[in-house]
Amino acid sequence: MKYFILSLTFLFTCSAFAKTFNEILESSVTSHYDYIKEKADLDVASSYRMKTLSQFLPSVSLVVGESKTTTDGEESKYKRKALEANMNLFRFGGDALKFKAARASLHGQENKFTLQRFSLEKEISLIVFSYLEKKTSLSIYEKIVQIRKESVKIAKKRYQAGQLSLQDYQKVRIDLNNAMGDLADIGISFSAYKQKLFQYTGVEDVLFTWPWENTVPNKIISKGKPELKEHPLNKYSSFHAQASEWSKKSSFLTMLGGVDVSFSKGVSDYSTGEVKDERLSINFTIPLFNKFSDYYSFQSSKSDALYAKALQLFNTRKVKSNFNTAKENLAKSFETYSTRKETLKVSSTLFKNTQLQFKKGRISVNDLLIEQDRLLRTQILSIAGVKQYQEQIINYCHAIGRSIIKSCL
Repeated sequence: MKYFILSLTFLFTCSAFAKTFNEILESSVTSHYDYIKEKADLDVASSYRMKTLSQFLPSVSLVVGESKTTTDGEESKYKRKALEANMNLFRFGGDALKFKAARASLHGQENKFTLQRFSLEKEISLIVFSYLEKKTSLSIYEKIVQIRKESVKIAKKRYQAGQLSLQDYQKVRIDLNNAMGDLADIGISFSAYKQKLFQYTGVEDVLFTWPWENTVPNKIISKGKPELKEHPLNKYSSFHAQASEWSKKSSFLTMLGGVDVSFSKGVSDYSTGEVKDERLSINFTIPLFNKFSDYYSFQSSKSDALYAKALQLFNTRKVKSNFNTAKENLAKSFETYSTRKETLKVSSTLFKNTQLQFKKGRISVNDLLIEQDRLLRTQILSIAGVKQYQEQIINYCHAIGRSIIKSCL
């Protein structure tokens, strides 16, 4: 009977399938509504940066107007065609800082977009891994049922031959019924995970192996010491703090006023004749009272800058802490996975020998049932071990600021 190690490798054997893990993950991430929303926010930030850049350009308009006036019964008409241009000359640097803030905000949004991708990579990967775990567990329980059915057959023959008591024979049958009940329960749970898999990925089944089952931690860690200051979370926090600081300064300088220039060239058609004109004006504006709207705007941006600075410090510590924890957990999970894998081999051999001894009538029913339960628990723990190791690989890749699809493995 080859139901020992095969119970684990049943699912892991790679089959011909239209999509690999990376293909499913990439398509699921890029079609997720959170990804699309974050991409839209990035486009908005890019548009806003262009808007702040355009404030250095003149606004040009063509003006065409006509008016009619009646005075003491006499009617006069006035027509005008003109090209007008207005341009800001000086805002005490407030406009330049506003552009810098928009540019920093765009760079921050780019890194926030990367962080959103990391979040979706992990979320969808865990859904796929949970599905694989449940599917493998279902296979294990199916094989356990077959094992216990065979044990019932052996026990029945020994009972009929007078070599086994009725009580011991009933124990084996009860364990079979319990195993069938467990199989039904795990089948219901598997259906729920299958539904969730389709909901998030659009596929109804996955037939590939665990993506990094044979990847050792040193292979991942040896790819170079990570530059944590380049982590997307650190870069996002840094750009966010810069944008908030520049926005604060821009809000303050806006309260000081500015210098604008306007120019127009046109033709005015009066009842008495046509007149051509050119107008050039330079205006210096000093706000005296605008109901404190600029002051409130400055106070709000000041609070935002303080928050962004505190958040930057917190996220710097968070990135370092996440890296240290992820590196430690990666090594521990691999050690656990390897130990459980070897334990499964030993447990499978022990059960094979125990069942053979029971068939020959050399051991009791209790010994057989104990060994069956040990094998089941070892198989389930082995599956949990490989799943945990896969999860820790994702955590480590994201902790060093790399996508599990594009740059980590």
